[in-house]
Amino acid sequence: MRINGLDRLKDFERAYPAARGPLLRWCNAVKKVRWGNFAEVRETFGSASIVTLANGKTVVVFNIGGNKFRLVAFVQCQTGLVVVGKILSHADYDTNKWKDEL
Repeated sequence: MRINGLDRLKDFERAYPAARGPLLRWCNAVKKVRWGNFAEVRETFGSASIVTLANGKTVVVFNIGGNKFRLVAFVQCQTGLVVVGKILSHADYDTNKWKDEL
């Protein structure tokens, strides 16, 4: 898969240095696969979940760094593209404000 939004990852790493290693592992894993559906995403990341936003779009939420962080992405299996929407601390994720921002 190709990843769009790597700049967001770099910005987040500056604010949360502990996320650097886990985000690098996530990127490396994503770049090695070509998902055809969500079941295949779950084969790679067993804790990934689908969330439907109020606007009807769906995103995939990945637990990063032992569930310390959450990466929210638009996964487009048909085009082989993963678009990073947000990376959040677990506390920021729990506020659900991100759902209105995407």
